[in-house]
Amino acid sequence: MFMRRMPLFMPACAVLLIMIFFSVLQGTAVSSENPCSPCHQDLIQPGTVAHPALSFGCLVCHDPVPGKKHPHERGSVLLKKGVPDLCYTCHDESKFRGNYVHAPISKGDCTSCHMPHASGASNLLQKERPDLCFICHKEKNFSREYTHSVAISGCGKRCHNPHANANQYLLPQRINELCIGCHSAQETGMHIVTLPGGRIHPIRGVPDPRVPTKELSCASCHNPHSAKYSKLYKSRKNCRRCHKLY
Repeated sequence: MFMRRMPLFMPACAVLLIMIFFSVLQGTAVSSENPCSPCHQDLIQPGTVAHPALSFGCLVCHDPVPGKKHPHERGSVLLKKGVPDLCYTCHDESKFRGNYVHAPISKGDCTSCHMPHASGASNLLQKERPDLCFICHKEKNFSREYTHSVAISGCGKRCHNPHANANQYLLPQRINELCIGCHSAQETGMHIVTLPGGRIHPIRGVPDPRVPTKELSCASCHNPHSAKYSKLYKSRKNCRRCHKLY
């Protein structure tokens, strides 16, 4: 009876042994390909965005320190270069230079906004925008009664470059040109008032009466983020901010 069962029993054992063998072999291969992964599984979790540099191995950015045992000794593994120089090994440094530079970039602190290994947010951000922006920029300034939909839907997607730019406030264009991209009907200034003789209220090319060092622009009358008053006016009697006798 025992001899008759052997042919059925042996194939099952063989299949089980093969599965165990390849499972161990696969684990060894992964471990040898990236010896860091067994201890640092927390760096990559399901659903996260991974830094492409990870595919080249940890030693692209990190170096073991001779004479120190990892992971038992502190400082046994260091970055090849300091940040941001390490980042510029792959990322074009010229894109982070301009007349106006975002404060974290000027400090060389890329990781204040980005995770270096993986993130649950897009672009390896610490958080999705605008929550990321609110870490430094006061949320109350963007959440008054009347809000600019673009400002809330994503600071860096339409109006601001998050790294550096030639224009003040990290805008991709001068203020009026940027606004007219969406508000084309207001390009001439006729929406403010039409004066006798066909004259119109200027919206550029003259000093801002309240801030003479700056040029008059859409932002002279409107808050680009949010406001207490409709149409994002800066004041309930907006014209009187400049025209005292109005």
